[in-house]
Amino acid sequence: FRSYNGVLLELRTNSRLLRAAITAVSTKPGEVAQLPRVVLPGQRDEPRIATAARLYLDTVHGDFSPLTLQAFIRALQELEPLTVGELWDIAAFLKFVLLESILNEAPHLLRSPDSVDIQMFSVRLKSLKSLGYTDWVYFIEPLIVFDATLRQDPAGTYELMDFESRELYRKRIAKVARHSDGSESQVAQAALDLARQGVQQASDDPRIRTRRMHIGYYLVDKGFPQLANRIGYHPPLIYRTRTFIRIHADDFFITGIQLFTILLIAATIFPVLPHSSGFIGLILALLFVLLPATQDAVDLVNNTVTALYDPEPLPKLDFSKSIPAEFTTLVAVPSLLLNEDQVRELITGLEVRFLANRDPHLHFALLTDLPDSVSKPRENDFHPLVELAIQLIDELNARYTSAKGGRFVFLHRHRVFNQRQGVWMGWERKRGKLLDLNKFLSGEYDAFPIKAGKLDALLKCRYILTLDTDTQLPRGAAARLIGAIAHPLNQAVIDPKLRIVTEGYGIMQPRIGIAVQSASRSRLAAIYSGQSGFDIYTRAISDAYQDLFGEGIFTGKGIYEVATLHAVLDRRFPRNALLSHDLIEGSYARAGLVTDIELIDDYPSH
Repeated sequence: FRSYNGVLLELRTNSRLLRAAITAVSTKPGEVAQLPRVVLPGQRDEPRIATAARLYLDTVHGDFSPLTLQAFIRALQELEPLTVGELWDIAAFLKFVLLESILNEAPHLLRSPDSVDIQMFSVRLKSLKSLGYTDWVYFIEPLIVFDATLRQDPAGTYELMDFESRELYRKRIAKVARHSDGSESQVAQAALDLARQGVQQASDDPRIRTRRMHIGYYLVDKGFPQLANRIGYHPPLIYRTRTFIRIHADDFFITGIQLFTILLIAATIFPVLPHSSGFIGLILALLFVLLPATQDAVDLVNNTVTALYDPEPLPKLDFSKSIPAEFTTLVAVPSLLLNEDQVRELITGLEVRFLANRDPHLHFALLTDLPDSVSKPRENDFHPLVELAIQLIDELNARYTSAKGGRFVFLHRHRVFNQRQGVWMGWERKRGKLLDLNKFLSGEYDAFPIKAGKLDALLKCRYILTLDTDTQLPRGAAARLIGAIAHPLNQAVIDPKLRIVTEGYGIMQPRIGIAVQSASRSRLAAIYSGQSGFDIYTRAISDAYQDLFGEGIFTGKGIYEVATLHAVLDRRFPRNALLSHDLIEGSYARAGLVTDIELIDDYPSH
């Protein structure tokens, strides 16, 4: 009787665990259907990995352990390598097979409990729990047969990438192999062979040479057609459709908006034509309908693009443990100095970003001007707020003297007279501060007569991570952004004649989220700041741009390479010509969307 109650209690206590074992397999029928299958007696078939999971559990009598499973899979793969999909699904099928055996034995145990059967029942439940606690990322990756081939990457990049980027390459190989004449291992070997040939290709630009000797160039970049020819790739219809649209991206995007706009206007205007009050009334109706119809057309085209294309994250190097010295980065926050409280908030913001992203090769700078003035500032433009900022920066450097963290810097410009606007102001405002910073770091010109902090930190800065004063930098976000822009496939390649970035990216734009607190400050903020709002600026990082055109829109917060931005933007535009500079500068420097990295912004309350 006690055994009977014990079985019931175990089943009730672990009901959620049992349901999870079912949903692990049943919620992804499409993925399961693509797995290799074996034929069973009675003309039945099932996924090969399900048979392997059952064989393993029978061998160990239902007692799962990572060591025995690893030994089993290695022995199995000596006969027939498992695919990437099978390896990542083995945990789900182990749970499912255990659940089957538990449910099959439960009626028998309830009718005639036996101590041996009860013990086996408990072992299987224990194994089901252990499967949920196993670190499958750490467990599975060494078992992927072709991973050793990818680690021979001539560029030496593959093993330096983070797990998500390595998995991106492996999934690409698995997807391509399903529609080619070769296995996953053969596809990986073909990519490696092409990369080795890329080592021998001459190029004046070392970045182009590095791209071509990296296996990723042939898996996820412009070298894929070479790989497709070598492995006998038979693209499915959806792939051919996506390729055709990308080749004609401008026509698809712009013409699509025009056609949708015409159709929406026609659908709105034609029903009211019999009741119109003449030509003038028709024109007025057309003007009223034009704006919403155009906006709806843009949304329809964007939604079409995002429905056609799967998100493709950009590969990244893994700098989670430390940022290498050659990729030293400066987090720069341009701002005006308005009052004492605001200055203290600026310094506190720097400190918070520093504490969330501590690294000896990540430094933090405040770039400042004083507000516009109609009268000529006093000589040297030295102000109590400037003195306060210098004092607070020095206090930060004194407080954090450990070699584990970066340094703090303060750079301030004098105001100059702007004849067009008739005021004394910082040259080109925020844009000017960043351009002046680029010139300063390039050793070309020093526009910052007032400096404070550990200035030696600026000597080797390769990248600038520019943020607004209200932008939060979550823990680890800086290292991931640096890892993205430092990857060989993302490093900018400049056309020396056109002075524009033609491959890679000069700027990396993260996804911008809105702080919940700021979104609730007013009705306007609540409407415009969320995903359901209407403000394009906060949603300008839509995947539609990256997926269709291979580049995104720069919204003023992101990381850029100093030398690249200086090369393409220096003396590019006339003075006093740009108000909102982000979009056009991002077009010249080529902005890449890193939608799996998020920064948090405040939204104006009115």
